[in-house]
Amino acid sequence: MKASEVRVLLAIRKEGTQERQATVTQMINNLIPNGYVSRVKLSGDQRISLLTLTQRGEECADEANRKYTALFQGMIDHLGEKDSEHLITLLGQVFEYLEDHDLE
Repeated sequence: MKASEVRVLLAIRKEGTQERQATVTQMINNLIPNGYVSRVKLSGDQRISLLTLTQRGEECADEANRKYTALFQGMIDHLGEKDSEHLITLLGQVFEYLEDHDLE
């Protein structure tokens, strides 16, 4: 499974994502036949679907979370507490900047 597909699984799990964009739709169309995601059309607007993870999708998302947690814990161990806290501060500032300067 591609990293971008794992991100879609995690987003669906977190928000019960409603699909609208073509790129996300294509990824989801690959995940459905592989048994990771189910799609239900909402009444009223056939362009919008409710997406949920299947048991297989939940298991994959759990595994991705475990791997990401281990990866970040290893990074924190490598950097040390002080540098890790500094990195968190810097990334917070980057996030604020990007939100303030949205290109859309």
